[in-house]
Amino acid sequence: MNDRHTTAVPEAWRSDVESVLLTESSIRSRVAELGKQISADYARLAPDFVVVGILTGSFIFLADLVRVVSLPLRVYFARAKSYSGTRSTGTVHLQDFERLQVRGKHVLVVEDIVDTGKTLKAISEELSRQGALSVEFCTFIAKQTERKEEGVPQVRYVGFVCPDRFVVGYGLDCDERLRQLPFVGIYRGPRE
Repeated sequence: MNDRHTTAVPEAWRSDVESVLLTESSIRSRVAELGKQISADYARLAPDFVVVGILTGSFIFLADLVRVVSLPLRVYFARAKSYSGTRSTGTVHLQDFERLQVRGKHVLVVEDIVDTGKTLKAISEELSRQGALSVEFCTFIAKQTERKEEGVPQVRYVGFVCPDRFVVGYGLDCDERLRQLPFVGIYRGPRE
C-alpha cells in the first residue's frame, strides 16, 4: 500500500495504530502552507532569523518546514522532555539551550506537539533570558485539551488541531518507537 491519501492503517502498523488521523498528502499540503506563511511574516520582521527545533519529535516536521521557507535562516536543536511513555511527568527538562546563539535574534521554535503548554512556557522563559529579540512558536499538532497551564505563550503557527488522544508518526513517538510513520495515527496502546 503506497497511497498517500489513504486513511487505512497499513498492515505492518495495525498492532500499534488504531486509525490514521493525518495522511501523508494532508501533512505535505499543510507544511507547504505554513512555510509560505512563515516566509511572508519573517520577510517583514527579520529576513535572517533562527529556527530552534525541539528534539526529538520535531525533526521530521522541521526538516520539511525549513525546506519550504524562502528566507535565510539558521537552524539549531535543543531538547525539552516532559513525557515518559504516554504520560506527562509534570516536569520539563531542558537540554542544550546554553549552546544556542539567539542573543539579539528573532527566534522561531518548532515543536512536534503542544498540549498543556508547560514546555512552551519553560522554553520561552529560557530563550528570553538568553536575550532573544522575539520568540514565536510553530507546532505541528496542537491538542484540544482542558489542561492548559497559566501564562502559556501563544502558538503563532499551528499545523493541525487534534483530539486529546495519544498520537504517533511523522516524528511523534511512544517510548522512541513509531516516529518513522509517514502519517499520524491514533496510538492503540498496550493490550490489556
